[in-house]
Amino acid sequence: MRCNRANNIVQSGKDVDNAPENFKKNCPSDIQVAKISELPKYVDDAVGNFLHEFMIAIVAVIIVTMLLLPLRVASVAGITVPIAVLITLSGMYFFGIELHTVSLAGLIIVLGMIVDNSIVVIDNYVEKLDHRISPWHAAIQSAKDLFTPIVTATLAIISAYFPLMIFLPGTLENL
Repeated sequence: MRCNRANNIVQSGKDVDNAPENFKKNCPSDIQVAKISELPKYVDDAVGNFLHEFMIAIVAVIIVTMLLLPLRVASVAGITVPIAVLITLSGMYFFGIELHTVSLAGLIIVLGMIVDNSIVVIDNYVEKLDHRISPWHAAIQSAKDLFTPIVTATLAIISAYFPLMIFLPGTLENL
């Protein structure tokens, strides 16, 4: 399933821009045709601004992580954000999920979860290093110790938003 042009307001706006010219050809010269709304332009600007600010947020999170954590540890945490976002956007494209209000809000939630989860795991890792556990074993033990809490927290967030899909069926398609 790929993105449907009928649901893409920006593309629909471009198609509508061509309609007045075709209409004018078949009308008397005293009829004037004018657009009264530029909604597709506003939507395109809003999505572009959001993506720009989303990238700024990602860079800010990486910079803050690099400043507050040891460099090697921060490198791992910093790389998880862009990788997860790229995987998410790739999955959205593959499944035909378009960028709209709900999917953009979901990306914000996912960014928060990624940052929170990586910092929790890294904090546990650093604590284990402080207890003189080897880096390799500290990483494995941190992942094992926090796997269940992180998966449970993620499932709790999913379960909070999943009912929206069931109880508000037409709303998501109209946004």
